[in-house]
Amino acid sequence: MDWYPWIVFLHVAGAFGFVFGHGASAFVSLAIRRETDAERIGAMLRISQLSLMAMYPSLLLLLAAGVAAAFVGGWWGALWLWLAIGVLVLELVVMYALAAPYYMGLRRALTDPGVPNDEVVTTISSSRPIVLAWVGIIGLLIVIWLMVVKPF
Repeated sequence: MDWYPWIVFLHVAGAFGFVFGHGASAFVSLAIRRETDAERIGAMLRISQLSLMAMYPSLLLLLAAGVAAAFVGGWWGALWLWLAIGVLVLELVVMYALAAPYYMGLRRALTDPGVPNDEVVTTISSSRPIVLAWVGIIGLLIVIWLMVVKPF
């Protein structure tokens, strides 16, 4: 039996789960920018955190099945694979570096009564979610292109 198609299926399923979970979080981050009610913002952030419960296991499936597919398919010598891994790692680092301080600051601003409301408004109106969305979209498209076209 040829396991390769099944492993690729799991890899793609992991990718869809990752995009599904993380996409919900991304849309929440964009919707928050138009919100003014602190309770609604807090509720939206909780929804965003819940969506990550789908994202992280899916990311693990994506990675595990991707490594397995590389072994079974004999892709370790292909430049496109290493470029895709590099783009993924770079994207994870950049996304975390940009997102973590923003969301930690936003959560602190919402829960700390000593934080003035104008700081909450400034944080919410930041362009950071738009930058994060573009980084995510561009990185995802590059990885998909590398995996589908296999140019190198």
